[in-house]
Amino acid sequence: QRGDMNAAKRWPDNSPKAVADRAKALASFRDRLAAIPGAGLTGQDALNYTLLSRRVALDLEGVAFDEERMPFNNDSGFFSVPGYVAGAMRLKNVAEAEAYLVRLSSLPDFYATETANMRRGLKTGFTQPRLIAEGAVAMTRTLAAMPLDGHPLLAPLKGLPPTVPQADRDALLKHYQYPCS
Repeated sequence: QRGDMNAAKRWPDNSPKAVADRAKALASFRDRLAAIPGAGLTGQDALNYTLLSRRVALDLEGVAFDEERMPFNNDSGFFSVPGYVAGAMRLKNVAEAEAYLVRLSSLPDFYATETANMRRGLKTGFTQPRLIAEGAVAMTRTLAAMPLDGHPLLAPLKGLPPTVPQADRDALLKHYQYPCS
């Protein structure tokens, strides 16, 4: 079986609990990495060890800073994740399409988590400048106003290969419910 069908049903989870769980796992990995005698490594192994150690340290510093409070920047953010996923998604069969539909149905929860993160940022004064926030609002409104029949989130379903019978394709599209309505 290709891919992880359970992962294909989920959006990233940036809730405080999920971030804390990832931080705990990352700290455990950092400790295991530190147990490797880096001084004895040479060449690519030494470079990889140094880069990985730094990447892990940066990620743990980010957790301490609570970066999720600001879930967007000047050109993208949580609101653009579904579009990126849809643009890169190449469904090959009904099972993959059904997993994608499960993922789409959970968009309200994904948005609710990111909204809670933004509210935490507002409460703590950790926000983007007004100009950036207004741009994010404009992008979000544009995405929400797109008509269903041409919405980019439908592209993976409409792009199912001819090996998927038309009746199955039609049924999958029929069961799609617009997650932003």
